Amino acid sequence: MGILVSGDELIDEHSTVVAEKKKLTVGYHVPDDKDLLAALGEISIRHGHLDHTLKMMIRSFTEEVTPQEVMDATARETSWSLRDRVKKLARSKLGEGAALVKVQALLERSGRLTDRRNALIHILCGKDNDGNPVAATNDLKTWEPLPTVAALHTLSADMQKLINEILQARGKWGFISVALLDIGTGDAPRRRGKP
Repeated sequence: MGILVSGDELIDEHSTVVAEKKKLTVGYHVPDDKDLLAALGEISIRHGHLDHTLKMMIRSFTEEVTPQEVMDATARETSWSLRDRVKKLARSKLGEGAALVKVQALLERSGRLTDRRNALIHILCGKDNDGNPVAATNDLKTWEPLPTVAALHTLSADMQKLINEILQARGKWGFISVALLDIGTGDAPRRRGKP
């Protein structure tokens, strides 16, 4: 079974939780739904792609750095710290203006997608008294049905859409490459699809 939660306190695996005027016992459980597990895996992989894309944005704003050097330099950085680093580098290289605002908008969308991903990946899964799979909210006060496969596929598609937009922005004639050329600090625009 595992550890149970009640409100914001941790209790042992044989305790009960009172929820909505009915007794509820919840323990750890890995969902049996293979499609759900595959969709959770897909958004984990897609989020790795998003983080890698942010790392390559760092390269866009850093002269004379190879993709491997960026990967080594950012190996243990979180999504939040990657976004923060891109934001600082973009402000430094681009200055105030439309290109910076567009980069900031991409980073904000990235943050919202990471929040959505975290809310789904870092759930506490269990089963209720009737054997139904449930998931705890972040505050552990509410148990809800597990996310749907459709919701996970939507998140994955939203991540891929943003990744494509960032790749296009970094691409040969994307707004980041053009802005760097306009201010004279960038190399020739890199081809789309190449880090």
